[in-house]
Amino acid sequence: MLTEDDLDRNSFAIDTATVNPVELYDELDLYSYWERSLEVGPILLVEKNTKPSAGFFEEKRSCYSLSQYASSVVLCRALLEEVLKNYYKEKMNVTSEKEIEDLWKRDLYGLIGDEKLYLKGPLKDRLHRVRLCAKQVVHRGKGAGQKEALEHIKNTRSVIEELYS
Repeated sequence: MLTEDDLDRNSFAIDTATVNPVELYDELDLYSYWERSLEVGPILLVEKNTKPSAGFFEEKRSCYSLSQYASSVVLCRALLEEVLKNYYKEKMNVTSEKEIEDLWKRDLYGLIGDEKLYLKGPLKDRLHRVRLCAKQVVHRGKGAGQKEALEHIKNTRSVIEELYS
């Protein structure tokens, strides 16, 4: 197990004189990297949201593949917020600078509850599950396991597919 003393505080590089590279490989569980990457599936590209969505989705896949499950859950939340804001902007035909600025100040909870989006019960439930898990990770320091992270990744994908189908 790596300790804080194994890291060079100036460069955040790993001191290879005291850390065995094989131990590091095991610590990151790189043996299963490709297997976990395939579990996530292909990058989701939504025609109207390609740049932010593809970036968040690729980052989320990388985190999950490297066993950074809590990070992948937080990125699911960020991706959903980004997608919902763009979806709201299109659906409500938001064009003025003031409206756009106000929209980007809104949080995910407010967007999920907005009646103008007409989000259905099961869709809202999936959105809230991802949001609440990410909240636990960020604000309470709760970790997320592989199974939980994969569930939220799949929920995120299904929400986006449902919004744009």
